[in-house]
Amino acid sequence: MTHATTGLAQQYVLQAVLESPKDIVIIALDREYRYLAFNEAHRRVMKQIWNADIRIGQNMLETVRRDDDRERAKHNFDRALAGEHFMRTEEFGDEALSRRYYEDVYSPIVDAQGCVVGLTIYLTDVTEQTRARQRLEQYQRDLERSIQERTAALRRNQEIHQKLVQNAPISAMLHRGHEILLAGDACLP
Repeated sequence: MTHATTGLAQQYVLQAVLESPKDIVIIALDREYRYLAFNEAHRRVMKQIWNADIRIGQNMLETVRRDDDRERAKHNFDRALAGEHFMRTEEFGDEALSRRYYEDVYSPIVDAQGCVVGLTIYLTDVTEQTRARQRLEQYQRDLERSIQERTAALRRNQEIHQKLVQNAPISAMLHRGHEILLAGDACLP
């Protein structure tokens, strides 16, 4: 096998590795935030959320059209370029196109001398799970509010009932079995 053939085989294997996880976005950037490599899933996501056509060598930050998203991405990139490995869940995308939640794993790319020469990012779309969790949290808040409102209404009704029984001009007694729960003043000797 020639050196050129070996190089092509290695390139094919590398691309196959990038494409093998179908639901994971894989990105490699250099120190100037330019694409070194990315998979087809990333190309689709960039088109979906930014309407961007990307290419190797392009600065990824230039494709991010929202200032807050661009600043957050740059901050994350810089952390990885400083040698940090970390994970975050964040929301990205143009509201007019598609705003999505991603679980992002950032890692520095280190050369043989131990120098950070770039970064990799692995993103998993967690939009559906995040929105389901948000709906569940909203339902829980609504349920807690309903319980508080119902408890307050029961207390008010109990106070009204107690006043009615105590102030009744006739004998009134509320009991359970042999236990007297409430008795009006007319019942007392």
